[in-house]
Amino acid sequence: EKAGAPHAALYWRLGDQMAVRAGDFKLVRYDSNADTRTGKRDQGATPAKLYNLREDLGESNDLAAAMPEKAKELQALWDAWNAANINPASGDDQEDDDGAEPGEPAKKKRRKK
Repeated sequence: EKAGAPHAALYWRLGDQMAVRAGDFKLVRYDSNADTRTGKRDQGATPAKLYNLREDLGESNDLAAAMPEKAKELQALWDAWNAANINPASGDDQEDDDGAEPGEPAKKKRRKK
């Protein structure tokens, strides 16, 4: 019954990696090992890369330098979304959410060291 995209934007994060897609454009920072293919750990994330997925579905033409304002726009969207998230768990003595359904109270448990 509804026409158009189900969301104005899609967001993703994993450690230093991130992505946001809004309309035809996607801004992404991913694990540098995807480029270096060395298998070395802790290489960090790539600089932000911008792609027009309508014209470049294979993400081979980084437009970040050619379209810095679009990259800044998408980064601002992601920053606003990420500010509303809790910090990712790290360390051995953190609380984990047990995966309660939305609307249900989260059931917390302590991770053992």
